[in-house]
Amino acid sequence: MQEYYNDLISIYLSLPLLIQVIWVVIFIEILLILSSFINLNLIRRRYQYKIIEQQKLTDKYQEILINYIYFTEDEIEEKNKSTKLLKIAVKNKSDRKVIQDLILTLHNDLTGELAVFLETLYYDLGLVQYSLKKMNSPVWFIKIKGIREVTQMKVKDVYTETLMLINHKNQLLRSEAQLTMVKLYQFEGLKFLDTLQFPITEWQQILLIEEIQSIRNCEVPDLTNWLYSKNDSVICFSLKLVKLFNQIQMKEDLIKLVQHPSEKVRRTAIDILGYFRISEAKTILKQIFKKSVAETQLFIIQALSQLSDKKDIPFFEKQLNSSDFDIKQVAYDTLKDLKPFLVTINLNKE
Repeated sequence: MQEYYNDLISIYLSLPLLIQVIWVVIFIEILLILSSFINLNLIRRRYQYKIIEQQKLTDKYQEILINYIYFTEDEIEEKNKSTKLLKIAVKNKSDRKVIQDLILTLHNDLTGELAVFLETLYYDLGLVQYSLKKMNSPVWFIKIKGIREVTQMKVKDVYTETLMLINHKNQLLRSEAQLTMVKLYQFEGLKFLDTLQFPITEWQQILLIEEIQSIRNCEVPDLTNWLYSKNDSVICFSLKLVKLFNQIQMKEDLIKLVQHPSEKVRRTAIDILGYFRISEAKTILKQIFKKSVAETQLFIIQALSQLSDKKDIPFFEKQLNSSDFDIKQVAYDTLKDLKPFLVTINLNKE
């Protein structure tokens, strides 16, 4: 065998230098391939083992948690044993993750007293502090995970931590924090509008209003300050709340806003004036009509059509000559209501 190896070495050394280098490279590549194959197999086996172990933990703690939920008052001793066992288990990182995920999953499927049991257990096991750690993470998506956990489990003592995220540079995180403020603290949570520096997107406004509509038996907060915010999106959002809660007593503030520098704020205020049929706004709406852009003019004439009477016929007749077809159409429809037997003009869209 020694002679065989010696012959191989002699043959190798007799080869040209380039060929020797090529063989060395081939040999190294073969070693690397074999090494990679072995490592991949080890990783796969380790991963499979991890999945099997996690499934065992899941099955184990799922049974404990389900029994915990349905323990009766006569089974208080068994319930205490389960609580004690879980408190010991959460000290281990792997077990804690399984238990936390199971509680959150089960909580999603439960309501009423059963959900409250899990919320209480979440506190008792000290899992809240791990959610708070996620909220304080430097990674934005981990922060979001923490926020969602405390929101789902109705953890109320996170007001300051959540408020600090309202002006975070990441939009998704900001949006999640805003929703959490409303979900946990209802109208009180809207105080984040006082310090909000970034715009609230239209979609986010829809989500917030949907959440606000679910609030019951709470007094509507004073919206006045937010109508004079430096953040135009806050004003628009507050105007939508004025409309949602029929705050018609704020008509003077609404009338002032039709001259706001922001086109969007003006249009939102004009729309609500028409919705509330605030006739006191007619004069100012007619005054700003001429100097407004076509899109805002359409909002104005639509609002005026809801406030109109026969005294406004000349104004609408004048708009029949408008170059904007939509404005002309609103004027025509309004005149049909005001003097149905006198309108004979035929509108053709150019």
